[in-house]
Amino acid sequence: TINIVGTGGIIEGDLDSTVVNVNLDAALTLDGSADYLTATSANFRSADYRGAISAWIKTTSSAGQVILGAADTATDNFYMVLYLNAGKLYLDHKDSSLVYQLYVNETINDGSWHHVYVGSTGSAIVMYIDGVSKTVSVASGSNNGDWFNDITASKLDNVSIGAYTRTGTSAYFNGSIADVRVYSAALATTDPAILASKINV
Repeated sequence: TINIVGTGGIIEGDLDSTVVNVNLDAALTLDGSADYLTATSANFRSADYRGAISAWIKTTSSAGQVILGAADTATDNFYMVLYLNAGKLYLDHKDSSLVYQLYVNETINDGSWHHVYVGSTGSAIVMYIDGVSKTVSVASGSNNGDWFNDITASKLDNVSIGAYTRTGTSAYFNGSIADVRVYSAALATTDPAILASKINV
């Protein structure tokens, strides 16, 4: 009998005859009401005209809750935020006015670990769940590929994991988040599946 205890544990391999790789790297567990990470970062990723965001998440909440966001602390007019709403993955981009609100029409708030990935090729946003490319639906604006560099210079002065930090703090994540990454270049189409193969791959 093998018992695995810990947050964010993943067991991989054939239990019959193959060496088993166990990953028990710590995950961030957030309470949905006050827990989050934030840092001041002037001109956050302002040189990136394309790139990617990758993270592991686990939740049962259907509330709007942020995975990663970058925003202007002075106003609510400049931000890019990756979040869940009613269990669906969303990406919003606002540069004075809303440029786009994109989402995947699939719920992932089932209490299991899921890998989420959004990327910009420079001309379009792509979204993956658990390493599989998904159809990107447009709730508002257009899927034009705008990324951090397309937001007015010097407006993104903070970054947060697990909450929305603009002129106030809201949309707290209720669950677990692990291995959040921001890439400054577009990744190959095969990379989301590699990132989804295990936490901290």
